[in-house]
Amino acid sequence: MCSQEIFSSVERHKKYCDGKGKRKLRPKLLGRGRAWNKGNKLSDEQKAKISLSLKGKKLGRASTPEKEALRKQKISQSLKGRTGGYRKGSGRGKSGWYKGYWCDSSWELAFVVYNLDHRILFKRNTEKFPYLYDGRLSYYIPDFILGSVYIEIKGYDTAKNKAKYAAFSKQLRVFKWNVIQYMVKYVKQTYGNHFISLYEGRRYQKRKQHINCSSCDGSMDRDSRMCKSCWNTLRATTKLLISKQKGNKKVHVPRKTKIIWPKPEEVLELVQKNNYRQAGKLLGISDNAIRKFLKKNKTNLENFGMMASPSVLKTDAPANTAVEIPTPSFAS
Repeated sequence: MCSQEIFSSVERHKKYCDGKGKRKLRPKLLGRGRAWNKGNKLSDEQKAKISLSLKGKKLGRASTPEKEALRKQKISQSLKGRTGGYRKGSGRGKSGWYKGYWCDSSWELAFVVYNLDHRILFKRNTEKFPYLYDGRLSYYIPDFILGSVYIEIKGYDTAKNKAKYAAFSKQLRVFKWNVIQYMVKYVKQTYGNHFISLYEGRRYQKRKQHINCSSCDGSMDRDSRMCKSCWNTLRATTKLLISKQKGNKKVHVPRKTKIIWPKPEEVLELVQKNNYRQAGKLLGISDNAIRKFLKKNKTNLENFGMMASPSVLKTDAPANTAVEIPTPSFAS
């Protein structure tokens, strides 16, 4: 035993105690500690049992070097034509289809749009050319073919790219920003700065602003509550009111409500003439919304010298039932 004070069951302590004392007080081991199976060796009986359980199962590698070489050859033949080469969308640019041409970046899109608009003949290149880099054989695929010239559109240079250009045997022209900028400027002037929306599909499409603002009937984004001009006006007005009443504090901009509420005394008068349900139908809201509005504007009603009596606030008869509403009490 560890000669420590036991607070739990003695039998349970005997079962799990290793005689070394509290684990929290033991010196910590360096690194990740000792592995549970370090120094443990499998017996011959355990090895025979494992060997017997694995017999007849495929473990990946073949049993002999000749069979292993044959297995690798079969895998290589089955993958031919399915790996390597040019892959659409493998770059880091904004890619997509435009009128049957695949573009791997916005500059390539500008190149395609400019040539199509000016009726210049070109085609997408799919032919690959071998080159050596770091002692390994790789393949280089230029972007386009313009007449007899291969076109590569590239915004940066690396050692690997220079090795590609040096090993290329045919006529090659690299379009950097100083060459392609007039094409990009033409596309921006003709189709706008967000010309990547010309791609087919909805990936780069701008969200249409077809929703009108309820305050000024102007166009706004469908994720907004109101247009920018109304929002700025509301924010400026709220800041002005708060600065006059409470000094410089954080501004709380009220959220847009479902309806434009009338004055509190008009809502109370409407409830007194009808009931909550009928008043809600007239205003296009629920009866609970009117209750909350009257409760929220209780101080405002007091300022106007009007307060609803408890019988008025609790009245909720069916819509077709005539109810006698008592007259409101006025403050003396």
